[in-house]
Amino acid sequence: MSPRNQTSYSPFLRSIAQCSLSRVILTDTFSNQKDDFKVLNKLKLDRRTCCLSPNGLEDVCGRRNCTLPCADPNPSIPELENDPAESHFSRDRDRAFFIETSGSGDLSFRQACAVESLALHNPNVTVYVLFVNVKINSSVNTLNVLKEEYENIRLISINLNDYMAGTPLENWYHCINWKKGPYHVNNLSNGLRLLTLAKYGGYYFDLDFVFVRPVTDYRNFVAAQDNYDVNNGAIHSELNNPLIELAIKDFVNNFSPWVWGHNGPSLILRVLKNWCNVENVQWMDSASCRGFHVLPRESFYPIHYTDVNELFIQRMANETDSIFDWLTEKVVGVHTWNKMSKNERIYKNSTQDYNRLVEDNCPAVFSIAPKTVLHNPLMTAVDRATCCVSPNQREDICGRTNCTLPCTNPNPSIPELEKDPAGRSQHFSRDKAFFIETSGSGDLSFRQACAVESLALHNPNLTVYVLFVNVKINNSVNTLNKLKEEYENIRLISINLDDYMYGTPLEHWYHCTNWNRGSFHVNNLSNGLRLLTLIKYGGYYFDLDIIFVRPVTYYRNFVAAQDVNDINNDAIHADLDNPQIHISHPVIVIVWYRPEIWGHNGPSLISRVLKKWCNVDNVTSMDYISCRGFNVLPVSSFHPVHYGKMKEFFTHRIANETEPNNQIAMMNWLTEKVIGVHIWNKLSKTEPVYKNSTQDYTRLARNHCPLIFSIAPDTF
Repeated sequence: MSPRNQTSYSPFLRSIAQCSLSRVILTDTFSNQKDDFKVLNKLKLDRRTCCLSPNGLEDVCGRRNCTLPCADPNPSIPELENDPAESHFSRDRDRAFFIETSGSGDLSFRQACAVESLALHNPNVTVYVLFVNVKINSSVNTLNVLKEEYENIRLISINLNDYMAGTPLENWYHCINWKKGPYHVNNLSNGLRLLTLAKYGGYYFDLDFVFVRPVTDYRNFVAAQDNYDVNNGAIHSELNNPLIELAIKDFVNNFSPWVWGHNGPSLILRVLKNWCNVENVQWMDSASCRGFHVLPRESFYPIHYTDVNELFIQRMANETDSIFDWLTEKVVGVHTWNKMSKNERIYKNSTQDYNRLVEDNCPAVFSIAPKTVLHNPLMTAVDRATCCVSPNQREDICGRTNCTLPCTNPNPSIPELEKDPAGRSQHFSRDKAFFIETSGSGDLSFRQACAVESLALHNPNLTVYVLFVNVKINNSVNTLNKLKEEYENIRLISINLDDYMYGTPLEHWYHCTNWNRGSFHVNNLSNGLRLLTLIKYGGYYFDLDIIFVRPVTYYRNFVAAQDVNDINNDAIHADLDNPQIHISHPVIVIVWYRPEIWGHNGPSLISRVLKKWCNVDNVTSMDYISCRGFNVLPVSSFHPVHYGKMKEFFTHRIANETEPNNQIAMMNWLTEKVIGVHIWNKLSKTEPVYKNSTQDYTRLARNHCPLIFSIAPDTF
C-alpha cells in the first residue's frame, strides 16, 4: 500500500487508540488536534478520570493522574437544552418529571398508571419520564400505549455522566462512595429530583401516585405527609428557585448514606425550617416561607403510610357504591406508598379502592392490565389472608373471626413438578436449578439474563427455572425471547405467592406478620422464598448476579463461604427433604426473623443453622464430616472477588497489561476452582459495562453468555 493510501493519525489519537477504552473506526486523515477532539467526543470516556479541560491536569475529583481530556456532554433532554427561547422551555408550558432509577428500562402497570393519570388530568403539561442509565424497552406494551394515547408524554433515557456534568452533584456522583449502604438507589433518586428541578424547573412526582385532578393550580410547593413531616414525593419549583439551590447544597454537604430519609424528606424539612424560620410544619405558610408553600396532607397523602393496606382491602357487596370518605376535593393525587404496598395484590374486577382509582384515572393502562383469574367464576377474587380456612371454620389463617368467604383451592405454581409423584418422576429425576426475580418487573435485565444463560450453557442437563413473583411475564422482551428460543432447558414461570405459600411453614408469616415493613422487606422475602423453593422441590438456588464459568452439577448439598468468617446464601444446593434446609425454615418463620437487620434472615441465618448443625463455632471448621454430609464450599467457588473489591470487574485494563500474544492479561483470580463469579449487584448495579471494552465483566459475559452479549447494547 502506498503511503498516500494509508490513514495517518496524530500522536494524540494514537495514544487514545492504544488505551483500548472504546473501539473506534478511524477513516479520515487528521491534520490537527482540533479534528482529534471531534473523534474524542465520540469516545466513551469515564468522566471520573478524564481531565476537565484540554489544558487541565486534574479530574473532577482533583486527582492529577488524568491523561485524556473530557468529552463534551451530550444534551440529556435536547428540547429543553438547546435554544431557551424554544416553546418547550417557555414558562407558559409546564413540565413534570418522573425518574425511574431501578434500571429496568420499562414501567410496571402501577408506574404507568401514575404517568397516565398525570397526563390525563393535565393535557397542557409536558410529562417527562426519565430512565436512568438504561436503554428504554420500546417493545413493552405499557410504554407503547402511553406514547400512542398521550401526545404530552416523553420517554427519555438519560446518561448520568452527561446529566451530572457541570452541576453541583458531579463531584458527589463521581468522587464519594455514595453507593455504599442499603439506600443508595433511593439516595440517588433524592439527588436527581433536586438536580432536575434546578436544571429545568417544573414538577417532580414519585411513580407511585394516582392523580385525580389537575396539579397546575399549585406552584412552588412540597406537601406535608402528617402534622410533623413533609415528603419529597411531590414538588414544584420555578426555575432558579433559591430553595432548591439550598436543598442541593445540603444534599452534598450533609450527605449520609446510612439513614433512611436523611437525604430526602428530612433534608427538605431541614431546609424549610431554615428558610421559613419556623420549627414545625404547621407554622409553614406562604408568608413565613417567602412564597413557598407546604400543602396540607390531604393534597397528596390522604392515606397515611400506616394505613396503606386500606387501598387494597376488598369491600363487601353493600359497600361497592360508597364513595371513598377520604377522597375529597382537596385531594390532588393519592400516594400509594409503593415501598410498603408493592407486594399487595390488585384484582382488576374487585372492589379495592386502588382498583377503582385506576379504572377512573388511568383508563388506557387499566384496559391492558392483566385480569386476575378467578378459581370459581361465581366468586370475586379471594384474598387468602382474609378468607375462611374451611367452610366449617369461621377463622382466617391469622386466627381472625371476621372472615366471610371460604378460601379457594390453590393453583399449582410449577405444574410439571407438582402433579402426582408417579407422573412427575421424569422431571424430579432431572437436576433442577432456580432463580427468583422479586423486583416485580416481569422481565430480566441483560445482567440477570447473562446469569441465566451462563448456567444453562454450562449445564445442558439441568432444568433452569426462573420464577417471577406476583407479576405477569413480559413476553415481548428480547432477552426472554432469546433465552427461550436458544435453550430448551430454561423455563420462565410466573408464581402467585398466595398459591406458592399455601400449606407451607411460610404461609402464616406471609399473611399475618408485618414482614413487608422496613427497608429490607424485598430481600427478606427473597431469603424466605429460596429456602421454601428448596423445601418444595429440592435442587439448586442461585442469585441473579452470578456468571457461571463451568458446570455446577458436580457439587451437591452445599452453600459457599464468602470469606474466612462468613457464609453467603446466594448459591445453595439441597436434595429434596434435606434436613439442614428444613431446620433453616422454621427458624426464619418463628424464632429469629428480624425485619430491620440486613442479612439477619439470609447469610447470617445460614451461618447460625450450620454452626448448630455442624457443632462448630467458625466457618473454617465446617467440613463434610462435622456437617454430616453438608458441604461449605471454599471462597473461590462462587466468591473469588470479595465485595470490597467488586470494582475490579469494571476497571478498564491498560494496553501494557497484555500477554505475549497481545491478549489482555488473564484474570488471576479465575482459577479452576471457580464455578461461578458473584458480581455483587447490590453494590455494582450502577457501574456501567462497556461492550467493547477490556473490563473483566465484559470478558466474562462475552465468553459465558454469548447470546445475551450479542444482543446487549453498547453500554449496559
